[in-house]
Amino acid sequence: GMNLSVSLFPMSNQSTIGVNINYGSYASQQFFESVGRELEAGLKGVKANGVAVETLSADYRDQNASFKLKFGWGADPDEALKTVETRVTSYLSRHEAAIRDSANVYSWRENQGFFALSFYSPMRSLDDLYQTLEPIVTPISAKVPDASGVALYNPNRKEITVRLNPSLLAQHELSTRQVESAINDAIFSLSGGVVRLGEKQYQIQLPRQAASMAELENTRISPVGAPPVLLKDVATLSVGLDQGSLQRFRTSGVESLILFANPKEGGNIKRMSDDILAALETTKAQWPSDVQHQVLVNPADFIDRSIASVLKEVGLAAFLAVIVLFVFIGSFRNVVTAAIEIPLSLLLAFILMRLTGMNLNLISLGGLALSAGMNVDASVVVLENIFRHFEGKGKGLTYEQKAALVVQAVNEVKLPIIASTIASLVVFLPLIFTQGLTNALLGDLAKAVVFSHGLSAIVALLLVPTIRLHLLKNGEVHEGHGFFEPVLQKIDNFYSRSLTAFLRSGRVQLLAFAGVLALLPLLVLLVLPKLKKEVIGKPESDWLIVGVNAPLLNTPKQMESELIALEESLVQNFPEDIRYTFTQMGPWGGNVMLRLKSAKKIEALTIQAEALYKNTPTKFYYVVPWNPSELRIPDPADFRLEISGGSAQMRQQVAQDLGQELTGVFTMSATPSSERQKGLTVSTLPNLTTQPQVLSRYDLSHLLRVAT
Repeated sequence: GMNLSVSLFPMSNQSTIGVNINYGSYASQQFFESVGRELEAGLKGVKANGVAVETLSADYRDQNASFKLKFGWGADPDEALKTVETRVTSYLSRHEAAIRDSANVYSWRENQGFFALSFYSPMRSLDDLYQTLEPIVTPISAKVPDASGVALYNPNRKEITVRLNPSLLAQHELSTRQVESAINDAIFSLSGGVVRLGEKQYQIQLPRQAASMAELENTRISPVGAPPVLLKDVATLSVGLDQGSLQRFRTSGVESLILFANPKEGGNIKRMSDDILAALETTKAQWPSDVQHQVLVNPADFIDRSIASVLKEVGLAAFLAVIVLFVFIGSFRNVVTAAIEIPLSLLLAFILMRLTGMNLNLISLGGLALSAGMNVDASVVVLENIFRHFEGKGKGLTYEQKAALVVQAVNEVKLPIIASTIASLVVFLPLIFTQGLTNALLGDLAKAVVFSHGLSAIVALLLVPTIRLHLLKNGEVHEGHGFFEPVLQKIDNFYSRSLTAFLRSGRVQLLAFAGVLALLPLLVLLVLPKLKKEVIGKPESDWLIVGVNAPLLNTPKQMESELIALEESLVQNFPEDIRYTFTQMGPWGGNVMLRLKSAKKIEALTIQAEALYKNTPTKFYYVVPWNPSELRIPDPADFRLEISGGSAQMRQQVAQDLGQELTGVFTMSATPSSERQKGLTVSTLPNLTTQPQVLSRYDLSHLLRVAT
């Protein structure tokens, strides 16, 4: 059990691989004809450990193309990523550098979980905080073997801007392509192969030439044989915020750094989270006193709650068994003999879970909790029948006689116990052999129930009578009468008389059956419609997200100001219910996440927030509970329309027209996106572009891309 890996959800999943590629000097249609069409065909044939690509979608936008490959169930995520990377790299190797270098292949898995923690200080800037904590926090990655990486993220990332002077470039007869090539040569280190000296081999490395701003400024950009021209002679260099990074994070109103960690494939996510917190605790003495932190997402919390829930169910089942046995039998030794079946069958189930490649997750633990209450039944039956055989036997039985009575008692009930156990398992067995989404959702639960409950019958038929025989070996025969025997006898007699009267009266039977038949449709009509309907029940959450999207807020600063005002408003409206806030902003908009003091109030607070923050013509709000331990399952659209035929431009126009008609009526999306911006066409003069001393069409394309 301790060696089983732990995750939030079962590892059975569909691997999804994404590929993004810029067009380089190609226009979108030319890229599709020259690169995209053939690349799509190559990607469709990719396989990972024998599992083929199930679906491939491609979206050719104005400046880049994105491909999404979804493999069939059972594909190894690492193998899928490596295979797609190899295929893309191999295919793009014969195309221009601008296309090759832009290729980005990545993978993601739903429901794998992650760890997130924020650092903040009201006394320091983010850069100062990052420079202080990064040397302390980054080394903890070596102490967390289950993580694919532990990274401290600073949204204030920097970039170097090289602003070229066109007049100086023309004066030195240099092109932007030459400048770009020289910069690439200066900032990248290269490999020179391997040399073997004796029994040792050494890798030859060419370190990057420019490791600082001063060295980059002094990079030579003129070709060999021409007078030396340095980068600083034709350009100005400056350091500023990375314009591609528009994310901002705030914890309790203070700008924050974020520590992220994702588990390795098959890694123990609970151990990963515990290791990170333990490693951070050892470094706390090195933190400045003004630095604070908040754990935003800790998967170990959800798993601990699930384990606690299983233990609670096991304890409840054992307690009820103790009460029932004590009422009927009245002996603590007998109670312990029967109740031992519950923990033992759970522990034995771990062996089969390990052999079948399962792990401990919220689904499998739920299965163990489900079976805990059923596991004691067989032991009670075996034990009660043993007592029945010993009733009236008195003292003086030899060990052989006691053993014979125990064996006889077990033989009488073994077939009914096996049959009843199989009857229970028949409900779950078919779920083990399902595939795809059904198996991912219910496969581990079914296996856990089958393993635990199936083993409980073996424990009841072998271990319980053995323990009982050892208790009887040197002791007196216990008659098995409880303290409530007289009361129970009266109840038994009343039940016997009532059942006899019912079976002898045809009129009473008819009335009873008619009443049941009349009650059933009433329940279906009046009660069933009021029951909530969902594929999987959502777990309780103490996170509430209030988001805003305002198209008129064009700059990050404007969006940041809007989110600060929203955060202050939420704190003022719900001062007694919020533990702390976490605000995040990105290119998609922004939201404020509220960590509540009690998950019990989330429904009421959701309704209140929806009433307070209503949509306006310029602002769009959304209020949703969020739980990182919620199992996200595919949610197919209620209505799907596929547009085919005609040209790509005609299909796009039809999609845009339909979208305008349905806007405001439905929540919808188009795949691929139907939004396209109008473009500018530059017509070159043939008599100029064909002359060697004038810019070629390729050079002109490069200059236009640099300028824009």
